[in-house]
Formats: sequence, C-alpha cells, structure tokens
Amino acid sequence: MIDAVYTWVDGGDPEFCRALRAAAPEAGAFDARQHLYECNDELRYSLRSVERHLPWIRRIHLVTNGQKPDWLIMGDKIRLVPHRAVFPDPRVLPTFNSHAIELNLHRIPDLSAKFLYLNDDLFVGRPTSEDVFLDSAGDRFFLEGIHLDRDLDDANLTDRACRRTLAIASARLDAPPPEWMPTHTPQLYDTEIIRELERLFADEFERTRKSPFRSSRDFLLRIAYATHVMANGGRPVRLASGGPDYSLVRLNTGFAARLRDLQTVRSQRPRFFCLNNEPAAGWSGRFADRLTPGFLRLYFPGRSRFEKPSRFHRAARAES
Repeated sequence: MIDAVYTWVDGGDPEFCRALRAAAPEAGAFDARQHLYECNDELRYSLRSVERHLPWIRRIHLVTNGQKPDWLIMGDKIRLVPHRAVFPDPRVLPTFNSHAIELNLHRIPDLSAKFLYLNDDLFVGRPTSEDVFLDSAGDRFFLEGIHLDRDLDDANLTDRACRRTLAIASARLDAPPPEWMPTHTPQLYDTEIIRELERLFADEFERTRKSPFRSSRDFLLRIAYATHVMANGGRPVRLASGGPDYSLVRLNTGFAARLRDLQTVRSQRPRFFCLNNEPAAGWSGRFADRLTPGFLRLYFPGRSRFEKPSRFHRAARAES
C-alpha cells in the first residue's frame, strides 16, 4: 500500500500574491523568486500520468497552503492537506519555502508507511509497476548525473543549502556522502526513516521549518535521505537523463531547443520526465513557453477522474 504526495501552490492566486508581497520585504538573503510559485496547470497532467500509469497508488495527498485548483474533484482517492495540518508549529505559517514543507510530509494524517513524493512538474511517461520503486531487495532511491561536488553552483541558494546538508548529514551519519544528486522523478520515501532523520537533526528541522523562504542554511530532505540510504547499505540507482527511464527538460531555453527537447521526450517516452520550471529569457523563451501546454495535452489526452468537465467536454456531451 503506497500513497502519492504532491506539494502545490497557485502563484497567480491574488490572496497568495498579497501574502507573498507582505512577507517578501523581510526575506533578506532568502530566495523569493516568483517563478518558483508559478502555476502552469502541470498538476492536471501530472495527475493524469499517475492515474494512467501508476494505478496501484492507494491515495493521493495534495499538500497546499489551503488553495485548491478550481478544476479539481475531491474524493476518497485524493485529499487536500493544508500546511497547518502538518506543521508542528502553525505559528510559522504562512511559508513559501518548499524545503520547509518537505520536512513535514511524514506528518500527513493517514499516510502510508512508504509514499511517493512528486512535484507537479514530474510526470510518469509509461506504465510503471510498484517493483520499480520497491522489490524483494528493498527500496530504490534514484540518483542522476549531476555531481554533488562538481556541478553545484555556489551562486544558487538551493545549491549552497545542498552542500551544507551534505556536510552535516554525512558527518552525523558517519557515512560517505552520495556523489550524485537525487533525480527529478517520483521518489519513494519511508516515513520511519524521515522520523529518524527528524530525531537526529532536530535543530536543523526546526530552523528550516521556521524559514519562510528558501535559504542557503536550509536542511534538504532529499539530500539527508540519500545520505541515510548510503549509510545503511541502500541501493541507489543511477538514471541518465536522456535515456529510456528518465529525461530532465529545463524550461529556460529558446524555441528551437525547447521544441527539440519536447519532441525527444514524446518519441522516446521515458518512464519518468521532468519539465523543470526555470525562467526563459527573451522573446524566443517566451514564445517557447507556449509549446509546453500543447505538448502535455498531446501526451496525456483525456481528463482524469480528478478533473471537472471543461466547457469543451460539457458541449460535446450536450451534442451527443
């Protein structure tokens, strides 16, 4: 029995924007880049991919600040989980820090002992069985070809937090640090392991939970978890981007490169792919942004059980 957990925010919601503007002047060295909160309807298509290709998922938990997509149908299969239901101290809310939110996912009520964690820019490209994540030899944790020593950018707050977490976790766990970054794919997490990390790194959990924006001093769950996997003889699996199992598409490119990358994903149909939301510069980048919604509609046609009928669907039913 495995659940799926999403974290989601609608950055275009007026109430959210007012709260963000009210908090941002105090952000200081924190990362309050607006593109982190943009909502481009990826969740709709990510849910389609999970329904279609991971039918064994028991329940989906959508963790939000209280927002709900207007097209979403709630039910037994999908639940809305507000931040206040998982943060041990709700006085630190509102938060705009995904690192802080991730440190509370194991506190979701009625969550399965093991769960898949996804962002809304992650997609399952073809039918995938449960044993891809968990087999007789144990859990699998996926790593990709981004080297943690060489490929991190010290100008980036999250990369600096990654280095800091790596140093703290490997020293405390007395383990060789993982060489490679966790993949931008659905990852299987064990709630007991996260609770153990919470006990071992209580101060780091508390500090990050109190940080309303991403900070270079954040403690990153994915890095600490990967280090724990290495310390306990786990079996991390390397996935090469561009191969049959995984593709990472960065959305900071111009039109020609974006078209090429999306066409490659559509033809190769990797098991997992990520459309990593990064700002694209110039007119070519803005024009390229129009490609992504059309690509997702073609890749995942037909609404899921979680979607209200659109005007198009209602009109088609009326004509039939």
